[in-house]
Amino acid sequence: WSEIQTLKPNLIGPFAAAGMDRNPVAKNAGKFMTLAGFLDYAKASNISGILIGIEHAAYLATRGLDVVDAVSNALIKSGYDKETKQQVFIQSEDPPVLSAFKKFPKFNRVFEIEFDIRDVSKPSVVEIKEFANAVKLRRSSAAQVDGFYLTGFNAVVERLRDADIQVHVGVL
Repeated sequence: WSEIQTLKPNLIGPFAAAGMDRNPVAKNAGKFMTLAGFLDYAKASNISGILIGIEHAAYLATRGLDVVDAVSNALIKSGYDKETKQQVFIQSEDPPVLSAFKKFPKFNRVFEIEFDIRDVSKPSVVEIKEFANAVKLRRSSAAQVDGFYLTGFNAVVERLRDADIQVHVGVL
């Protein structure tokens, strides 16, 4: 951890591939913090919620790192399992990870769909509701775009919302 703290962060934004840097003057400003430090910082600030993205949990478990357990314990230790002013969003592309957070009924479990979809079947919606109460889609899955103009939303958004599943779009 002491070695990691000596590194400089490199802030990037969603349009970095297009050469649009995110605040180039301060791109190396800031410092890395532990999850516990972040949770304490967030709790003391005036923000409405936090998002914790969990990726590659199954692989890390094979390496002896139980990320789900570590995140759960950090949230409990920081008191987020109790009544807090902030919403907690747990995001993952892995249904078993989201299912593990069902024990925290106040947390929003966000299923990240990392590929383009145009529609979603009724059985798929029922399955998603078993482990998540929200879905994060790519812009190309959610929106109809003509040139630079948003012209509407795809059927997948309507079907998910009709099933009382929140829909979030990565970068609209």
